[in-house]
Amino acid sequence: MKLKTVGLSIAATAAMGVGTFMGASPANALSFGETLTFFGGTAQLSNVNVGQNATLTFAGTPINFSTSSSFVGRTIDFTDSLLLRRDTLTTWSLVNPESVLLSLSGSPERNFKLTSFNLRKTDDFAADFTGFFDPPGTPGIGQVSSPILGGIAWDTTTGNVFTGNIQVVPTPALLPGLLGMGVAAARKKRKGEASEATPETVEANV
Repeated sequence: MKLKTVGLSIAATAAMGVGTFMGASPANALSFGETLTFFGGTAQLSNVNVGQNATLTFAGTPINFSTSSSFVGRTIDFTDSLLLRRDTLTTWSLVNPESVLLSLSGSPERNFKLTSFNLRKTDDFAADFTGFFDPPGTPGIGQVSSPILGGIAWDTTTGNVFTGNIQVVPTPALLPGLLGMGVAAARKKRKGEASEATPETVEANV
């Protein structure tokens, strides 16, 4: 019985450990579910025709607001600008993959590099994006939005305040591994329950 319990504990600990990424010290590790929230800067979008490239310019220093341990105490520096293609009258997409969206101070300094950035204009300007923290390659998804105050859009000379967040997420490649760990632990538990009447057999198979 004791051997069974130890085996299950190890499996559970391993499954929990996958949530923290290698390549960072424990104090600065980035874990699944952590969220970096930012606000306070301004953004402005150049006005171009459909099919042309527009420049989304960030100005000011956004404020770091986060309760996640790996983000507390870090400052955020946004990129000066992103190059976006105007796909339709109301949508834009990233031209250069792996463009740096922001940098986090600390040791090590981390850049968040974009793999996609899709901007749309409805009542507000809003964008969904994907990317990864480098180092250590930790993936993340996020959103950024800016209200159109008084009918003023991002293509003005002053720009509008924007807010956003990035959430640390597991890569699709890791998801089967996480599911596999759960299935293995469940099978081990069922096997152990079925073998309670013959503890010597359980000992031999552990």
